[in-house]
Amino acid sequence: GHVVQPAQLRGREAALVLQNPRSAFNPVRSLRQHALETLGSRGLRGGHADQLILDTLNEVGLNDGPRVLDSFAFQLSGGMLQRFMIALALLADSHFLLADEPTSDLDVVAQARFLDLLERLVAERNLGVLLITHDMGVVARCADQVSVMAHGRIVEQADVHTLFNTPQSEEARTLLAAHHALTLETCTP
Repeated sequence: GHVVQPAQLRGREAALVLQNPRSAFNPVRSLRQHALETLGSRGLRGGHADQLILDTLNEVGLNDGPRVLDSFAFQLSGGMLQRFMIALALLADSHFLLADEPTSDLDVVAQARFLDLLERLVAERNLGVLLITHDMGVVARCADQVSVMAHGRIVEQADVHTLFNTPQSEEARTLLAAHHALTLETCTP
């Protein structure tokens, strides 16, 4: 109900996971430096910060923390960098995650692991997520509420079951037809 400047939300209230995580990291800084900077903004330093970083990396499935932290972004896979971006959001103590096409550059196995992690964090940490995607399989798996956009405007809003069963807009029907064609759901044996 009141105006909030974007700078007030960044990091602490809302964090971002990008389609191409390599673009989010300074290429000449180690991932440890990124993590320490994030905790430094919260006033956390020293041994407590180091342990919190390792614990958070374990929580997101990056179990070889020291190696990951001593790496640079170009040395890790896209899936590992996506997990590290989520770790940074958790380290910032963000309550909301904006995920912009986070699975589009991942192979099927990495995509499944990423979505499993996201679902677990939503349940365990009450993390809010706004997921932007064209992948209707991801929508079916992860979404509660869906907004379909066309030309920068929302053309349909519905819960995920209603959208998949009775889409109202031409854009939603087109997305779902493409999804069915790709997954062969319309083919009969």
